[in-house]
Amino acid sequence: MQESIDFYFDMMSPFSYLAHTQLPDLARKYGLTVKYLPMSIPVAKIAAGNYGPSNREVPAKIKVMLQDIKRWAAHYDVPFTFPKNLEIEPWNIGVLYANDKDQAEAYVNAAYAKI
Repeated sequence: MQESIDFYFDMMSPFSYLAHTQLPDLARKYGLTVKYLPMSIPVAKIAAGNYGPSNREVPAKIKVMLQDIKRWAAHYDVPFTFPKNLEIEPWNIGVLYANDKDQAEAYVNAAYAKI
């Protein structure tokens, strides 16, 4: 059985997108596969007892985060725009189906292109 990298991610997260632009090629370089494991950041925050505001509700935080995202996108030489809406859960659920069909990487690529 080939070793894999467990990639826990939420399609809502710009940092998940940035990681996905690099992870598949990096895994292939080292003879690994990527196991796509979708999760919900808002649900995880609540489960961890974090009931604070979302990033979007803290202007100073979103400003710094946006600068960071733009720098990483430039460093990786990948395009970046925020999703048109944040109703991402159906896209996350689709990853589960794609996993069953051994098509997770292709699905995530297509989903990020649409989002």
